[in-house]
Amino acid sequence: MRIQLITGQDTLTLTDNRLDQRADAWIRQDGIDGLTGTPKPRETAQAIPQQDGSYWPARLTSESRTLTIRCATAQRSSLSLARLVDRINALACQPLTVRVEDAMGWRELTGWLADDPGSTLLVSLQSMTFSLVVYCPDPLKYGPRVQVEASHGVAQVENAGSAPTWPTVSAEGITGWTLSLAGRKVSWSGSTAPMDLAFASMNPSQGLVTYDDAFPLPPGISNISVQTQGAGQLTVSLRPAWR
Repeated sequence: MRIQLITGQDTLTLTDNRLDQRADAWIRQDGIDGLTGTPKPRETAQAIPQQDGSYWPARLTSESRTLTIRCATAQRSSLSLARLVDRINALACQPLTVRVEDAMGWRELTGWLADDPGSTLLVSLQSMTFSLVVYCPDPLKYGPRVQVEASHGVAQVENAGSAPTWPTVSAEGITGWTLSLAGRKVSWSGSTAPMDLAFASMNPSQGLVTYDDAFPLPPGISNISVQTQGAGQLTVSLRPAWR
């Protein structure tokens, strides 16, 4: 397993193989919490008055995720170790992308460093242990983006994950479009210039959303109905999501 913590300026690489010279540190035995499981639901049941049991909640949603990675490192010199300490501390107070590579390929989470790394220098001043606690407000793990071009009024897309995910629509040479799935639809109108619209935020890069009933894509294959005005191209992309 390899875990990378990516910022706009640096990438810190952690591995489960302490002999891997390409990594900055190795992950200690039993050193990962909050990654392989899934956060608990936020909802709690409310008791039914004067009856057995409880009411079902209107919906079930997940808590955020907290990821803890306990690491160790041995550097060639005290100067190399001091530079690594600076790099670890520089992760604080900025967005992080956590990329996990294992037998299933790579998946990503986003969050920020939620606690002091707690670096502990060993006697030689060339080795240390530290812990990275990353708070992920979105608990889902996402795979590489998949993009499909609409053809003959349909965009067939597959969410290979286990959780619903929000699509993104990109178009060029089109003055309007409507996408529909399972009784819900989104319509947009604007100029023929390139445009992008992420259903998670519903803020188009240009033009206006004229009908907003945004829908996520469930696990499996979805056949999205596509109506366009103009002779341009329209693509639908998504990132498969896992709990």
